Amino acid sequence: MQKTLLISSRFQATLFLMASLMAFATSGYAAGNKARAALEDATATAKKWRPDAILTSISSNSVDAEGRGVAWFYSFYSPKARSYLAVTARGRAIDTLELGTGSNSAVPAEFIDSDSAMAEAVKAGVKGESLRMRLTRTEWLVNSGDQKGALSVWLNPRTGRLIKRQTVQ
Repeated sequence: MQKTLLISSRFQATLFLMASLMAFATSGYAAGNKARAALEDATATAKKWRPDAILTSISSNSVDAEGRGVAWFYSFYSPKARSYLAVTARGRAIDTLELGTGSNSAVPAEFIDSDSAMAEAVKAGVKGESLRMRLTRTEWLVNSGDQKGALSVWLNPRTGRLIKRQTVQ
């Protein structure tokens, strides 16, 4: 009886410790990160894949009103190999997937981060709890959905200045 109680107490203590460690490890990432947060790691991963890899887009399918996404997708292109790599960053975890197609155009070397782009999108009228963002060579696109009345805005990737806004009809 006493041995069973001791094992049960140790088991409960171990579970509590594991749950605490998991909560601590993810607490800084639960709310999400800006697009640039994992850019350095994603780029290093792509350069290991192909040294000539260039960044062609950054996107997230679930971004909050502060421009923080739980997962960011970085797309790369290797001109020499004519191949594509998708790098997914969830907090500090990085996953990769080689693709058969993608964009060949590099994003601007200097671009505003997702929080600044989102601030401009909100000023332009974008609302919602789970927004989508995509950075390409020519724009930041911020989209509040596909439903009637949802708003999409296109912003200059360097300045955040509004290029276009469109409501789903």
